[in-house]
Amino acid sequence: MQNFILFLFLFLFLTKCLADSNDTFNVIVGEVAQYESNLFRLSNGLTPTGQGTKRWDNVLRTNLGFQINKTYSLQTFKIEYSLMDNRYENASYLNFLANTYKTAWLWSLTPQLKGNISASSNSSLQQFQDYRNTNTRNVRVNDIRSADFDWSAYNNWHIIGGYTMLDSKNTSSFLPETSFILNGLNTGLKYVFLSESYINFKVTGNDATNQSANFANFIGNGYTEILEELSGLWLISGKSTLYSSIGYNDHSDKTFSVRSFSGFSGDINYTWQYTADSKLNIDLNRQLSPFQTAYNSYTELDSLTIRPEWTITPTVSLRLNGLISTRNYLGDGPITQFSRVDHSLSGGMSLNWAPRSNIGLGLTMQYTDRQTNATNGSYNDLLANINGKIGF
Repeated sequence: MQNFILFLFLFLFLTKCLADSNDTFNVIVGEVAQYESNLFRLSNGLTPTGQGTKRWDNVLRTNLGFQINKTYSLQTFKIEYSLMDNRYENASYLNFLANTYKTAWLWSLTPQLKGNISASSNSSLQQFQDYRNTNTRNVRVNDIRSADFDWSAYNNWHIIGGYTMLDSKNTSSFLPETSFILNGLNTGLKYVFLSESYINFKVTGNDATNQSANFANFIGNGYTEILEELSGLWLISGKSTLYSSIGYNDHSDKTFSVRSFSGFSGDINYTWQYTADSKLNIDLNRQLSPFQTAYNSYTELDSLTIRPEWTITPTVSLRLNGLISTRNYLGDGPITQFSRVDHSLSGGMSLNWAPRSNIGLGLTMQYTDRQTNATNGSYNDLLANINGKIGF
């Protein structure tokens, strides 16, 4: 808490030193003081077993980083780096340093042929709604390399394609979402209307190799999958837009056919700027994801999100959010006698003050309630934090 008080002092009294967000180089300092009423996502009446732990915890996150943004003719180069120190008051064994970086080259040979080449890495503590071992910290590190292109070969028609490599590692064993390396290629065709609305069809082929195979638990060598997706953006008017996508995923396990699955996913997102200072976003989404347990092989997550936003003054904004979701655990596993379903309800708000583009101070609150037919899987949690950032 002393660090956060010092941060507030700097925030209030040193703002005249700050750089503008459009500068080529910026240093960013941030602080988050967060309270969680149920850190380990435990059902009522249960207590965690880790050393020094309690159901609640105070978390202090201190962030130091920099950003570089430079344009030369048709080329733009971006570099972002941050080091975040995560400190837990009770569960100190969860403390960790998170390194995050992203480098990107937004290249363009001609106005008709352009694309991106990027590399990034991020680290995050796996939350305990899925990872249920309260004795052990599990930090997931994702390293991503990607390249893509967009060639407007003939008038409004675009040929698109790209490559992605994802290296995902867990610091502790977590079989439902084990460590893996994925290589993916995609290609597609896009048509852009004069209004800048578009329609897009893309096919992606992925090949993943598990780094932690466990044959006894039917966790094999990896998987291949083909994803076909049709998407489009409709600029209905100057105040509203509609984005929609529908895709089909054919997921084949390399070792155990019982882990294979297929199905449809999709998204419908509507944004309405109903006044100059007010906006409403509504999102209906379905996602399919591998999740391998003794009872199932993947999850189907259906969610509805509503997010109204108000700009109260030029420097103060208020955002509300509400989420209702159902997560079905589907497919067969070594044991097939149990069908799990999670129902979640979440709501929250954030109040933000940004007197300049590189200054921000905010208050966030979020409440989540999950009900499930899995033993000791239901929980509720209240999260509240004060956060701020300063750019030099």
